[in-house]
Amino acid sequence: MLAGVGRWGGRGACAALGALLAVVGAAPLAPARAQTGTDVTVTASGPAKAAVGESITYGVKVTGSGVRTEDTTLTFRLPDEVDFVSVDGRSCAATADRRGVVCAYGVRQGGTFGQPDITVRIKDSVAVGTRITARFTTSYRLGGTRYDGGEASVVTEAVPGGLTCPVVQDAGLFPQPRTQAFPALPTSAAERDRLQIRQALADVQPTGFCLRANRPVQVTVTGGSPDATVELQVGTWALVDPYSRTGYGTYTASQSPPRSYRLQPGENRIGDPSGGILYVRHTADSPANAPSVTVTLDDGTAVQPIPHFDRQSTTNAQWQRMLGATTATGPVELVGDHVVIAGMQESALRYAGESQDELLDTYEQILRAEDDLAGLDGSTARDTRSPLRFLAVESPSGTNPNATYYRIAMPGNRDGVLYSATEAANSWGLFHEFGHQHQQRWTWGAGQDTNNMGEVTVNLYSMAADRQFGHTTNGWADETTWAPGRDYLAQSARDFAAAPNKAQFDMFAQLDKAFGPDFYPALHRRMRAERPDLADTDRQMRWFTVTASRIAGADLSDHFADRWGLPLSRETLAALAALGLPKPATDPSTVAAFTGKKDTRTEIVRFTNRTGTALNRSSLDLRDGTWARTPAERIPNGRTAVLRVTTSGGIDGTAGYTLPGAGQGGFTYRSPEFSANNYAVSTGQGIKVTVNDQDQNTRTTPPGTSLDSYTSTVLGKGDDPTVWVTYERA
Repeated sequence: MLAGVGRWGGRGACAALGALLAVVGAAPLAPARAQTGTDVTVTASGPAKAAVGESITYGVKVTGSGVRTEDTTLTFRLPDEVDFVSVDGRSCAATADRRGVVCAYGVRQGGTFGQPDITVRIKDSVAVGTRITARFTTSYRLGGTRYDGGEASVVTEAVPGGLTCPVVQDAGLFPQPRTQAFPALPTSAAERDRLQIRQALADVQPTGFCLRANRPVQVTVTGGSPDATVELQVGTWALVDPYSRTGYGTYTASQSPPRSYRLQPGENRIGDPSGGILYVRHTADSPANAPSVTVTLDDGTAVQPIPHFDRQSTTNAQWQRMLGATTATGPVELVGDHVVIAGMQESALRYAGESQDELLDTYEQILRAEDDLAGLDGSTARDTRSPLRFLAVESPSGTNPNATYYRIAMPGNRDGVLYSATEAANSWGLFHEFGHQHQQRWTWGAGQDTNNMGEVTVNLYSMAADRQFGHTTNGWADETTWAPGRDYLAQSARDFAAAPNKAQFDMFAQLDKAFGPDFYPALHRRMRAERPDLADTDRQMRWFTVTASRIAGADLSDHFADRWGLPLSRETLAALAALGLPKPATDPSTVAAFTGKKDTRTEIVRFTNRTGTALNRSSLDLRDGTWARTPAERIPNGRTAVLRVTTSGGIDGTAGYTLPGAGQGGFTYRSPEFSANNYAVSTGQGIKVTVNDQDQNTRTTPPGTSLDSYTSTVLGKGDDPTVWVTYERA
């Protein structure tokens, strides 16, 4: 409470002011004492700092020197940055305009005869840091003569009050509806338990809207199940605070953790002191049996739409218009099948000219590759990809990329990783942070201990994503990273806990190389099936080494304990011996973990057919279409290019088809090396073209043929096919 405002008379400051000051923590200005008029003085007090968009109250005191006044008038001039709300909770007799608002007060006998509380609201358009000056003057009549009294001023600095959601002037540019249906999902805890992972995924669903600080919104809930939980989450884990700025593009702090509010069927009124992006949490113990819930956000100004790109429904043109209609301090989000990206408009705008479809396709490639390594092949309900989306947020600049419960965070000064398909496809760091959210409980060690495998085994997932993009020199999975492991194994004495992290990683990578690409998927599936007690490092290490031997069909005790120096307990060595397995035919420690060669490179691009719809068994001529990206790398010697064409649906009830192994509905990816329209063949190598038509026809074109001039026969709807080009080793 401001000194002087609550003290002067019984009217006091409005409750909103108290709430505001609790948010901004502003110290009051000392009362500004004006020059004394004939016998009247005016003093005023107000907050030194106040939040944009919030209401503030000025306390004004008019005093006389024992004179009888016939009438006294207080005039206050409103600055352009505020709107008038009330005087003592009621409107003035006069109107507020550029010349000021005039309010009249009754006659008092000497002493204090005027003490109003004047409430105004700082406009949403006011920039943070603006200094707002309010001026108050008095005049009175005495003995038929009019006298001018004193004048006082209060200066208030506009500050943020939590995340300011920019007020949208043209809501028609934002396609997301205020009424949305949300299916039931499993809880974060339930999915963490099913997947047997160390971190939990976020169980919230994006809305495309932002709640302004201290602005209650009415939320109407219909449908759902009494056994389900429905909550409104306000805010995003680790998202940057747009007002913690030290310079252009530099954010130094995160917003406060998100808050959740339980929603009941019917109408709910929700307010939050900080505001932020809105999410709905609709979870149930048996989500497959729980009906969807419908949530409606009222159409007032408390909730504002934000730039929101949904992979299933938003176009790139809409995205660009939304970004152009909001301010740099506003939040944005992009939503794919398995990912949500949350950040700031300023950062996203720098990459607005790129394809958001390709960006989300790239993220899908990353997550699909890591899910594949985790054995989430859909063979059982237990081994199915999570319906919860991974959350990637823009965090303060200068911090390290990191991952923990519910989100990964990438610093704003590396924003291209979040908003550019090219940079995302080349970011080992991005692969690494998503990898942390795939790690299972068998990963032993904690903290910064050198025996902590948290920062080692995570790179198995990075390696899986890296291979998907055909990289040969990136992160820890290239020809240079075998040297640490090779040098370590050449030592006479070996202590695994003291080995460099890259050498430790080579031990895990050797198993992938020695026992094939299904080794780690099988390990993950067994973890989910067995759900072992892994209460300490010894039990984690025992489960891993014993299970690795079972999958390999060989006793790997020499590989782990002797060659790599793992400190296996007697109980673990006994458990390995009890398996009764033979020694491996080839010592896996002699296998080079990396050679710099990758087995497969896949290029998936969208193609629009401008010649019309290709019906069943009719021709689709790629020459008459337009590539969404124009690929240009020449096929390397010794490689074969395989073209596959799929379609997005069927015609006349005929189901469309997708490439086997492509996942639900297929997925798309653009390799960053491709930039011009040229699929020419290198020296004498022909292009083998496989078309997924009814007959699975395969044709080989002559050397030198470009794929963009090939005419193929396709099955299904041909107006928006997806073209897959895979480079395979000869």
